[in-house]
Amino acid sequence: MAESTVWIVAIFSVIFALFGGHILLTKVLPPLKKILSSVLKDENSVGSLVSILIVLVAVIVLGKVLELLAVPGNATVNMLLVIQPGLDVINDFGMYIGYLILGLVIVIGLKNWK
Repeated sequence: MAESTVWIVAIFSVIFALFGGHILLTKVLPPLKKILSSVLKDENSVGSLVSILIVLVAVIVLGKVLELLAVPGNATVNMLLVIQPGLDVINDFGMYIGYLILGLVIVIGLKNWK
């Protein structure tokens, strides 16, 4: 009984993690793209930046799904964790993207301040 409860909780957790990723991809990133398009005049840069953010959201959600599925301790499911180091590398790269965006905001702010 306890094992089935663990699996049910894990499955619902995965569903809500996927739902959160879906909200980010469909409700948060499109308005962010519009905001960036109004500030930046280069549409290619905005599209590329949003594409990077989409990949980062997908990696974060996939990493969370793997983490949630590994909780029950099933050996077969735990084999999925082999891709976790690759996801960690991409996820760590996201921190540097955040620094890049911060620098971009500072440059745009200084440009508009004059």
